[in-house]
Parts: sequence; C-alpha cells; structure tokens
Amino acid sequence: MKASAIIFYIFCFLGIYFLNSCKSNPINDGGNAQIGEWQSLGLENESITSIAIDPNDENIIYAGSSSDFSSGTSGKLFKSTDSGESWNLLISTSDARFNEIIIDPLNTNILYVANGSILKSIDAGLNFSDITGNIQTNYETKAYVLTIDQKNPNILFAGTGGFFGGGLYKSIDAGNNWSWIGDSLKGGVTSIAIDPNNLNTLYVGTAGETILWKSTDGGKLWTQTGLGGKGLIHDIRIESVASGNIFVATRTGVWKRSDNGINWQIFNEGLPDNCSVIKVLEDTGTKALYVAETNNNGNGIYKRDVGGIWEKFDTGQIDTLSSFYYSDLKITKKNKFLYFGNKGLSRYQL
Repeated sequence: MKASAIIFYIFCFLGIYFLNSCKSNPINDGGNAQIGEWQSLGLENESITSIAIDPNDENIIYAGSSSDFSSGTSGKLFKSTDSGESWNLLISTSDARFNEIIIDPLNTNILYVANGSILKSIDAGLNFSDITGNIQTNYETKAYVLTIDQKNPNILFAGTGGFFGGGLYKSIDAGNNWSWIGDSLKGGVTSIAIDPNNLNTLYVGTAGETILWKSTDGGKLWTQTGLGGKGLIHDIRIESVASGNIFVATRTGVWKRSDNGINWQIFNEGLPDNCSVIKVLEDTGTKALYVAETNNNGNGIYKRDVGGIWEKFDTGQIDTLSSFYYSDLKITKKNKFLYFGNKGLSRYQL
C-alpha cells in the first residue's frame, strides 16, 4: 500500500473518532448562542438566586428562585435537561429562597438544596427529602449556606443565620447526621469555602462583627484571619492554583489576601464607589475574575484579568436596575459559559 493511501486512511479514522467524540453530550444552545453575546434562558418571571450546572452534562441546569411576599410568588427550584430551552418545576415553597444548589461531584444524581432547610435528592431532582435533622432552624433562623468536599462528598458544611445569630454544622455521612462545630464562631454564617488545594482548610464568614474565620483541621479549631469589620462577607473565592490568594466579596467591595491570611488589601480598582460585591468567581482557565456587584446607582458585572483592573462587563439585555443582591454567577469549565441569575436566567458565551 502506498504511503499516500495509508495517510488517507489514518485521516479518515481520526475524523470518525473526533466526530463521535463531539457527539457525546453536545451543548444544546438552541441555535442562538454567539461568542460575546448574552442569551436569555427564560424564567423571566422568577428572581433567580442560585444556579448549578451538571459537570458531566452541561445541558443539565438547575435554577432556584426566591419567594416574594408582596406579589405572592413562591420560591421555586427548576431543572432543564436541554440547556435552558425548557424547564421543569421540581419544588415550589412559599416564604423560601433557594439560596444554594450543590451537585455531588462523584454522583451527579445526588444534589443538595439550601432553602432555609437542607433538602437532598438521590434521583436527579425527582424526589427530595428533608435532611435538616438537628440543624437548629426556626421562623427566624434559616439554613441558607451550604458547601461540599469535592474529593469526599460525604462531607458537607451548612451554615445558619438570622436576627438572633446562627452557626456552623458538619456532616460526614452525606447529610444523614449533623454536628455543631461553630462554638468559637461569632454570629450567623454568611459564607463557607473549602480550600481546593487543602481540603482540611476552610474559611467561614460570619455576621455580627463580620469576621472571616479559618480552620486547618476540618472545623475543629478556628482562628481569625485578620479580615473583619468590612461589612457582610457574601462570598469567598480561593484561587485554584495558589491557595495564598483569597478573594472575599463584602459589603465594602473585594478584599484580597496573598500572604497566608495576615494582611488584607482592598481590591476595588475599577469598581464603582460604595459598591457591595455579592459574588466573586474565577475562570480557572484564564485566571480572570468576575464579580456581581450592587450599588446606589445601579448594578453590574465586572471582569478583572491577571495584572489588570476591574472593567465593566457587557450585560446586554439584563435588567441592571433591579438589585443584584441575591443574584448568582457561575462559570462552566467545558463550554465556557458565564451564567447569571437575576430577573430570569441568562448566559454569556466566553
């Protein structure tokens, strides 16, 4: 057989292989997604407060909304299996905010929801059970903060808060039982983050004195990080490569730590004055950061490239007059979509 014929057959084989590879779990964009543009995924009548995307199949999206007493709207949990073209209602609950949706990284049929209580599904959202257990909640104290250990998803941390405070709880058996581990923490829990490079290390933001706490032994002992009194700690982002860099979203903007938690610096260059940053997000590929912020003059999404300053991100048709205070912001690793939830759900093709 001639060399040219051998090369021809090799290219044919490779073409068939890559074609079949692309057919597995293709993203369904409805024919509308364009790089550099926002696309509406519906749910315009809902105030979207949480988003989760299945890491194995990014066509599967979960979105949670908040109730509205004045309009009589219930808080809801939705699921789409076709990348947002259609939605199924999973749960509707009056007087609730679906603040957190967590997907088990090793078994994506398992998901957890924090909506004042802690709910769990083992069948991809078809059925839910209440696993709040001995987590102390009542009409005023709710469980709205939740995170999971990415290497050992049997380990969960849940935080409660309210006018009279709250606390931190840990489960080592996938939510079947919870232990109180917040004896030394002050105030209700507003945010939790596990270090992706050292899973025994976690950070917790608390209300009251608005302190960021750190534990290096899975939550047994706690020390203050030196960040406190900067306003409510809404979100914590630990850099995926160098754990020394931590970005904290607060009511006074973004604070950055890069020296093991002793000294913090304000990281607001380019952001509006007197802004409250709600979410801080890292693109693990480019290392760019994204934030959602709200201020007296409006609301916005900002991006900061490595070595740069914050720059206003195009928000397209997104309603920037409605507060972003309970909004959510997520980014997918495979298909590079930036998702934003506020009045409805939108996504941006990066």
